[in-house]
Amino acid sequence: MFTITQSNDTQILLDHLIHYYQQTQAQRQGEELGVSVFTPFIVIVPSMVLGDWLNRSIAERLGISTLFMTQFWGQYQWQLIQQVLRIDANHHPADALQVPEVAVLSGSVMRWRIFGFIKMLSSEQIIKIMQEDEHPLYDFLTAIYDAQHQSIPEHRLWRSCEEVSSVFVRYLTHRPEWLHAWTHGLPLPESIDEMIKTKDRFANEYGNSDPTPEWLIEQYHNLEKLLRYLWRQLFSEVYAYREALEVRFWAVLDGLRGESVAAEAYKSLPNHLYLFTIQQIPLLELQFLKRLSVHLNVHLLHFNPSKMFWADIVDKNWLATQRIVNPSSVYLKDYGHALLSRLGKESRETFAMLADMSGGDYYYEKEGVNRRFYDTYRTPKDWQVDWQDDFVSPAQASDSLLNQLKSDILMLEDGEATKQWWQQELVSAFKDSAFWEQKVKTKSQLMLPLGLDKNDQSLRLPSLSIHACHSLKRQLEVARMIIARYLNEPNSDGSYRKLSDIVVYLPEAQAAEDLIRLVFNDDVGMDGLKLPAKITGTASREVGSLMSAICGFYQLLGAKNARFYRDDVYEWLMTPALYESLDLDFESVNRACQLLDASGFRRGFDAEHLAMTLDEADLDYRYSFSYALDRIVAGFLMPQDTPLPSPLMHPFEWRDESFQEASLPLAGVTLADQPIVEALCLIHAGLREFRDEYQRLAPVIDWLEHIEHRVINRYFAKYRETSQMRVIFKAMNSIAASIRANHHYDRHAATPTQTAQNIELTLEFVLESMTSLLSSQAVSAEPAGTITFARFGALRSVPFGLTLMLDMNLSAFPRQDRQARLDLMKAGLKRRGDRFLEDDDNGAFLDAMLCSRDACAIFYTSVAEDGTQLLPAAPVSELIEFFKSNVDWIADLQADRYQADQMHAKIAAIAPKLVQKLLIYEHAANAFDAAVFYQADEMTSDEDDLTDFLTQKILHAKTSQTYYLPPSPMTVKLRSLLDQDFDQLSIISLPEASVYETLAQALQKNLQGESAPLEEILTSFGIQVPNSLPLDQIHRSLKNPAMDYLKHKLPLLYEADDSFAEEPLSLDGLGQYQLKEALIDAMAQGVFDGMPMDEFDHHKLMDAIHIKEEQAALTQIVRVYYDSLLPAGANRLTSLDTLVGQLADLTDDFAQNLTDLYPKKEQLLYSSMISPTTEQYIAIDLNNTPLDIVAKVPLSGDHWLRVLPNAARAGHFLRFYLHHLAWQVCRQTDQNDIEKNLGCSLWQFGRASNDLKDFNLGDTSLLTLKPVHKELAKRQLQNFMAVSLLTKQVPLVLPLMTSLTIVALDAKNELEFSPSWFGDWLSGKYDDHCQGQPWQKILDGLDPLPEIEKGKQLALVLYGGLLDTLKID
Repeated sequence: MFTITQSNDTQILLDHLIHYYQQTQAQRQGEELGVSVFTPFIVIVPSMVLGDWLNRSIAERLGISTLFMTQFWGQYQWQLIQQVLRIDANHHPADALQVPEVAVLSGSVMRWRIFGFIKMLSSEQIIKIMQEDEHPLYDFLTAIYDAQHQSIPEHRLWRSCEEVSSVFVRYLTHRPEWLHAWTHGLPLPESIDEMIKTKDRFANEYGNSDPTPEWLIEQYHNLEKLLRYLWRQLFSEVYAYREALEVRFWAVLDGLRGESVAAEAYKSLPNHLYLFTIQQIPLLELQFLKRLSVHLNVHLLHFNPSKMFWADIVDKNWLATQRIVNPSSVYLKDYGHALLSRLGKESRETFAMLADMSGGDYYYEKEGVNRRFYDTYRTPKDWQVDWQDDFVSPAQASDSLLNQLKSDILMLEDGEATKQWWQQELVSAFKDSAFWEQKVKTKSQLMLPLGLDKNDQSLRLPSLSIHACHSLKRQLEVARMIIARYLNEPNSDGSYRKLSDIVVYLPEAQAAEDLIRLVFNDDVGMDGLKLPAKITGTASREVGSLMSAICGFYQLLGAKNARFYRDDVYEWLMTPALYESLDLDFESVNRACQLLDASGFRRGFDAEHLAMTLDEADLDYRYSFSYALDRIVAGFLMPQDTPLPSPLMHPFEWRDESFQEASLPLAGVTLADQPIVEALCLIHAGLREFRDEYQRLAPVIDWLEHIEHRVINRYFAKYRETSQMRVIFKAMNSIAASIRANHHYDRHAATPTQTAQNIELTLEFVLESMTSLLSSQAVSAEPAGTITFARFGALRSVPFGLTLMLDMNLSAFPRQDRQARLDLMKAGLKRRGDRFLEDDDNGAFLDAMLCSRDACAIFYTSVAEDGTQLLPAAPVSELIEFFKSNVDWIADLQADRYQADQMHAKIAAIAPKLVQKLLIYEHAANAFDAAVFYQADEMTSDEDDLTDFLTQKILHAKTSQTYYLPPSPMTVKLRSLLDQDFDQLSIISLPEASVYETLAQALQKNLQGESAPLEEILTSFGIQVPNSLPLDQIHRSLKNPAMDYLKHKLPLLYEADDSFAEEPLSLDGLGQYQLKEALIDAMAQGVFDGMPMDEFDHHKLMDAIHIKEEQAALTQIVRVYYDSLLPAGANRLTSLDTLVGQLADLTDDFAQNLTDLYPKKEQLLYSSMISPTTEQYIAIDLNNTPLDIVAKVPLSGDHWLRVLPNAARAGHFLRFYLHHLAWQVCRQTDQNDIEKNLGCSLWQFGRASNDLKDFNLGDTSLLTLKPVHKELAKRQLQNFMAVSLLTKQVPLVLPLMTSLTIVALDAKNELEFSPSWFGDWLSGKYDDHCQGQPWQKILDGLDPLPEIEKGKQLALVLYGGLLDTLKID
């Protein structure tokens, strides 16, 4: 018996399924224990997502779903055949047919087999085929052949094989007679010419179109030759064996193999087979079920939106055209319901096939059709079908527009129920209005369903609405507000709604995954709500992360032109799956990256890898990953404060005249870094082992075993039993099964050929295939307790309370069938049961609306980024057009006859426009737009008073709806900030002139020994004085007061510097400074003593080191060669020699200036020109709080000598002065020292600077500071510290450059606040200049000179002592 239960409510179909399930469970109670426990209850479903929903729904309703299983029909059909033929084999072993465990003709198996067949063709064979234009493979190979490389790229071949295999899979269910003909070498039941002729005749009869061109006919003939050739070569024997299996299956069940065999087979079959909401079922599968129903009970639970017979309705638009151009052919046709006829074509075809089962003729049962293939599928004589209807009227639940539309479709009444909804809206709009009282009288007082009455406080979410937004992100934001409102409305029975009642459909959910997770994350959002969501049909990010971690071992080094850049490596190391599998956490791997950075890693894996892109003579690989790891390991094994290079990790013999490398242990590596060092070594070993595997050719099965045993088991054993790894293993097993399935072919082939199991592919191709397979697997279905995001069609026929459809634009939906150049079905007419993407999506759209229990909201982007108006998707336009044109909008209002006629005519004329306004909600461009917060002034209409009245009512109704979609608190704050008058209100309030004056007076009194005013200022600003303060921090605050104030207050954006991606090939300014500083430190330690620096080169240095190994000082400079200071390549050795020469010239100049201290230049050593310094804590109290200044100053000596690599810029000059003051306090300089000039500082800068031109020092690089009394120095330091602390809280406009200019010009009585004197700072010639971001944010458009003038006195007091201390010749 074939039982069809149809309903327009999936919940009712679920009730029937639950009834069958309970009935089955009750029947099993009387059976044997083993049978009742282990017999499953099988339900055939179109998608596993629907199967998961059935499992959850039954578990929620019954509390348990024991042995409730869902399967696809193809898989279950194969199991039935296996089960029956296994019994037959036991009784007839002589001619038993073995059923393969895997369906050999699955899409993946055929794709691999075709791929292997073409891949095994030699180059000579390919060229020979391409020279014969009559060869069946000629067009196929010509399209994918790469003439430049004289080969067929793997990716092109794979895509073409995928297209051919998908065509064959489609023919298995939709054109089996073609495969039968190709298998047995027969002509097609209907030739190519006959198919084209029939198609042209139909097109000419109904469309008056041009006939098929000759070139296309020729292409169809060539395509038939290609498909026939491939099928005969690769699959004909297998298909013949498959046909034999099916014939044997029916022979067993029909008793032709013996009654005892049939009886045993019947016992193995289930008593009942259930199919749930099959929307797309091929005719061949339906016929199999039809014949199977003779032997067991088949129950089809069919979702049918209409209780009327609608299998013969046609497209309304097509019918309207044909009634004009060809009325005689369509006079008996009807469209039933406009919306159903336009969007329900796929469901109509399924219903028609089911209806034909009750007595209609199938395609092959009509006269004139070749029946050679179809004799097997004749309807059995004892076949029976039972139809059971269980429809429900949606309008009984509520009178909402959505339910009225469902009722229209249920009864095929085009607009009757929606007409009633419109009348209710009009009555509600007119009710209690002056317009109504004056001109119209109503017959009834109906309740308001959609809220045209603004005063109704019981407003609910509109049952059907369309929302026009400016972007997909805005759609998601509005959808989030609608979801929040929906969840806060109770159901009609008073129960609370759940997150699992909500579904969001998109044309491509995977493409929008990032935006979805941005708006619907697992945490609390900006609106204070936690709305977690899951995306179905997409691989989870955990799986993607794990797959990326696995691929990294091969890709980073093996990919073509792989440079192994630092950023790429760090991104891979930061993959959670990788570092967690190595027992590290995020902080640990971040520390690992810091260690690699400190070791100088920039690019390249090792010397061998770098040699692929460098000259053969270039052996410098200090910036590679391997060298950096050597430094880290050496630093871990040999921790030293000043580590020395070690040759332990390098070859014993080097190429002649090559620089001998060594590893410089990295300082700062501790025992706590042991897990990090071990993990990096393990990663390095794997990368080195697999470096050549990515592009190597090997059998696919070998690659799968390699990935599992040599990467997964070794590096990801921790993840082996996780759900993420099971998904990856599933993809690997799928590929392996497809490859091994071809083994079954050789059992049946008369002449075994090369199979896909033996083809060799690159690992790159295998990994890409795995990644593609993972992305196509739906890891998550519809989870309970969360919002579901899904692609259209993934959850078809599943009922939800709230349905949201996003990104419904014409360009995105519905999907269009791509031009299938290898599909022969295009040559003929479409048959019943054929599937097309556009019909699939249109049907999914209609089903989504009809399965919405409470409300349905549709979103589309109405405006492009360039302002172009965009159109909604075709189904959305059809829906709008249906309400505008397919409903009789004459309202049933009653007044006097003449006035009623006029009123009816006016309402009928304006109703379509008003209904469109009522349905479509136009949203602001963003969540903080003014339109979201403020209501625009109502515009009066130029039309008559009735139109104006109803338009205003609709606007009021929409406004009232927005009251229930409030913006988030954060957007409210943002809107209030945007509404402020920034012309009148500045973000940063600059201090008045009185503040500068008060501070200057306090600083002056502090210099005089009265500290109370300064202490009061610090207390009034609430400044907490720290226990210790580095002198460099004071210097940074005074050098950049604007940046110091803005720190942690406003962001400062700077362009990213990409120059650090490559290893440096030359020294830039910063590099020269760092290297000179290192050389000066080496000079201070006596490295160059006794060695003429102007004659220095690395050869003499190496010789000196090997001769004088006991002199450890010489080895200090050697560290520079193995550190990351020197550039890579040829400049590595010459750069140091050049800089040493420059430093020699500088020290000679310095020595010349020191003749008054050292009588003879020959007695001067390089180390004696630099006073040794140590870090000291210098006690200085501030604001009655003990405070230590931390600074590096000399411990002894009467003069502080120093050589610096940098220029005598203002900032460096300030640093010099601050350290000089600290030294005076530390050495306790008194009046006697001042008289003897003891305590003088002489600093030799690298070069002069124009910053000090106002002090007449523009050409001077040697600066000298005179001794300062310890008490005065202490008070000056107190002033500097106080101002540095104040700059963090007060935006003092006190730039260092302008302050020094004020001091210098005031001493000359030339001070004038004009651009001519402060031009360098105003024009940007100084580091901390006026045009920079910090001062631009501080000044905010104000004229800088008046602000600088306010701080004149403060600058004089603060920096005046500098002029007194500076020695100017």
